[in-house]
Amino acid sequence: MAGGRPRVARPPPAPLEGVDGPTEYLFYQTLVGAWPITADRMQVYLRKAVREAKLHTSWVDPDETYEKAVERFVRNAMSDAAFTASVEAFVASLEPAASTNALAQKLLCLTAPGVADVYQGTEIWNRRLVDPDNRVRVDFEGLAELLDLAADLPIGEITARSAEGLPKLRVVHRALQARARRPAVLGPGASYAPLLVAGRHHERVVAFLRGDAAAVVVPRSAARIGGDWAGTAVDLPSGTWHDVLTDATLEGGSVPMSVLTRSFPVALLLLEEAG
Repeated sequence: MAGGRPRVARPPPAPLEGVDGPTEYLFYQTLVGAWPITADRMQVYLRKAVREAKLHTSWVDPDETYEKAVERFVRNAMSDAAFTASVEAFVASLEPAASTNALAQKLLCLTAPGVADVYQGTEIWNRRLVDPDNRVRVDFEGLAELLDLAADLPIGEITARSAEGLPKLRVVHRALQARARRPAVLGPGASYAPLLVAGRHHERVVAFLRGDAAAVVVPRSAARIGGDWAGTAVDLPSGTWHDVLTDATLEGGSVPMSVLTRSFPVALLLLEEAG
C-alpha cells in the first residue's frame, strides 16, 4: 500500500523472459488505462506498439520470436488470477479521481478558447485503444437513446449511473447547449480571463471567465485533494449564476469549492440575464 492505494502486483518472473522493460511498462500502463480489457485485445495492441517502436521488430521486418514472447507474456500475466485481482483493486482506487479528471478535461475542451472538439463515440467514458478499437463502429443509436434518457435527469441520478457514462454525457450535452444559446459568451470572440481562487488548495483549481458571463471551474490533480477543500473558494463576479450542469443557482462573491462541487465535480456557470 502507498498512500492508502493498493499496488498492482507484478506477474510471476517466468512470463517476462524475452520482453524488455519498456514493453512491460507499456503493458501495465495500458492495462490500467483500458481496464477491463481482454488478453486478445492487449496482444493486438502490443504487437502494433512494438512494431512501431522498431526496437526489436517492425512492420517491414517483423521478428516472430520477439512478438511471440510478447504474446506469451500477455497471455500468462492475464491468466494469473492474483495479478488481475490486484489490477481490479488498483483501478477501483483510481476511479473517483480519474472520472473527475476526465470531466475537467472535457469541460475545459468545450469552454476554453479554440475549437470545441468531440471525437465521435467519446461522449461517454472511452476506454478504446488506438488499435484494434479505432475500427469499431460507433453506436450512434445507443448514444442517442442514452442522451434522450439522461437529458433532463436530476444530477443525483446522473452521478448514480456513472458506470454508463452519464456524467460525461451531461458535460458534453449541456456545454454544447450553452455554446449554442450564448455564442457571444462562449464563442470564438468572447474574452478569456482568470478568476481569483483563494485558500489552501488554490493551486488545485482551474477557474476562468468567458465573455464576462460564463464561469468555468474545475479541479486540478483531484487525487491530491482527498475531498477536503479546506475553505478554498472562487471569487465570482456579482450577480445570480446558474450552473448548467447541475441546475443549481448561486450568488456571486466568494463561493467555496465545497459548494461548487457539492453534487458534481466540475461547474459551468452562466450569469442570468436581466429581465
